Amino acid sequence: MVIQTADKPWGEVLRSPEVLDFLPWALLIAAGCAVAAALLLIPLITHARLAGRDDQSLVTPRNLLPLQDDPSARVSDRVRDAVVQFDLPADLRPEQMAVLLHDGSPERAIAAGLLDLESQGFVRIDTDGRASAVQAEGRVPESEFQRRLLRIVQGRNTRFEWRDWALSALYADATQQGWFTGRPDYTSYGPRLYAATTFTLGAICAAFSTRLLIAGYWTFSLALYAVAGLFVILGFAFRYSARRRPNRTQTGRALAEQLAGFARAVGATRELRHTQAGRDGAGAQRDSNWPAVLVALGVDDRPLKGFVRSIPTEAPTPR
Repeated sequence: MVIQTADKPWGEVLRSPEVLDFLPWALLIAAGCAVAAALLLIPLITHARLAGRDDQSLVTPRNLLPLQDDPSARVSDRVRDAVVQFDLPADLRPEQMAVLLHDGSPERAIAAGLLDLESQGFVRIDTDGRASAVQAEGRVPESEFQRRLLRIVQGRNTRFEWRDWALSALYADATQQGWFTGRPDYTSYGPRLYAATTFTLGAICAAFSTRLLIAGYWTFSLALYAVAGLFVILGFAFRYSARRRPNRTQTGRALAEQLAGFARAVGATRELRHTQAGRDGAGAQRDSNWPAVLVALGVDDRPLKGFVRSIPTEAPTPR
């Protein structure tokens, strides 16, 4: 059916035969979109739950205490029961702790890495969280991720050296350690791309539907609004699928559970007496990088935006 776009009074268009005759089709399309949403959502969400399920840990004891208000809310999506851990479970760098607990929050890994660089004397961080390089007398950071962060802070950037360039080293390390079944930044790329595509299509349909509604073609706009709603629902399903990923291996899940339990112990008591340094009477800090560890665990509630501003999210203009 062809829509006549000749100028007509709005009320006349509302009651025109072509508009009213399309009403059964509009209702049929709306019902079809509802059925399609139900048929598509069930396998999408089921796949997301299965694809995003970490391997079961065979090391960590289960369910010693309920999660309740766990400081590491990101990991509690999939790690249902966290143990109480009274010391750090392994010799991990702060950014490694952050990616194990908060794989969907690269900002926390960046903040932890910068604070660790500060403890090693490579950078200086002001009260706003901005980092500036410090002369390190020929020393270099111990991890490739921190070396890349330092290069960006020093301003020795090329068009390839920006935030994702640094994070790729962190994710490659996490995969090489055997903590994830795939690189965390790659496993959720597909669902995020699908979500962006469906949201865009939904916005286009909604905009065109609004234009038809304003013109008086309300039955046609009803059908298009139903299609737009279908795209938006699918977009949220893909977003849910992206949040459920990536998969942790048995080793990665065991470490994540123990880190979450240690974060709980420190977050609940606000004391470091559980750590080995605390038991040895070493004072308020476990060591010089303890602030970085607290940020990585999610116990330190300082804002991360200041730290992230030090690492650009877009490739710099070549000098």
